[in-house]
Amino acid sequence: MSTKKTRYVLHLHNAHRAGRHFDFRIKYLDQKKLISFAIPKEKLPYNPGEQALAIQTPDHSVGWLYREKLRIPRGEYGGGFIKRLQYGNCNIIHWTDTFLRFTLDEGPFLRGEYFMFLTKYKKKTKQKNPIWILKKPMAEGEERNDMKKFAPSDMNINSNEKNRISDFIDDYENNKIYPTYQLE
Repeated sequence: MSTKKTRYVLHLHNAHRAGRHFDFRIKYLDQKKLISFAIPKEKLPYNPGEQALAIQTPDHSVGWLYREKLRIPRGEYGGGFIKRLQYGNCNIIHWTDTFLRFTLDEGPFLRGEYFMFLTKYKKKTKQKNPIWILKKPMAEGEERNDMKKFAPSDMNINSNEKNRISDFIDDYENNKIYPTYQLE
């Protein structure tokens, strides 16, 4: 199996408006930007079979890989405190517009093989941000079965979680102008 090596970072983000969540970013292959996801459940998939929602957010500069701590002023997009939890190598096994399979080097939070796939949830809720599932597979080939059977009702999201996701997305949509600070 051929893989391509890139970098990733996992941040804990205590946002003023969207609440506490994780930011997971992977460097695009051969580009100087990061594909970014917010994981609003405060739950990462540590064990085989566990999964988490991952809301795609705007791409970020590669400078985010190296930031350990950051305070974004209240009122700006993403306002709050950000702390780097994990940083390392990401080995891409497969990457398309709707599917991503990769392994992460050892780390305290995420490690081993994962896959992500785009859901139909966005279309059902008329949200503008793509909604993905981040999952740690139980067995080889599991990602194909999950992608075939996945439907929004399978996500087991209660009404409080739906409201939290909507609030998080609204925070992004109401602040489309990116903050004035730049990361090098």
